[in-house]
Amino acid sequence: MDSLPDIPGDRRAWIRAPQDDRFEFVIQVAAGMMPDLEKIAERLSAWSYPEG
Repeated sequence: MDSLPDIPGDRRAWIRAPQDDRFEFVIQVAAGMMPDLEKIAERLSAWSYPEG
C-alpha cells in the first residue's frame, strides 16, 4: 500500500515499502531507536518515488 506524505510545495512523493517495513520504521523512530536524521532521510528517500 502506498501513502502520500504531506510535503510543502510541489515536491510531493509517494512512499513504497512493505507494510511490515514501514511499521517497524515508524516504531523505531518513535521509540528513539533511530535518532540519526540523516539515516531517517536516507530510508525515506529510498522508499520514495515521484507522484504521478
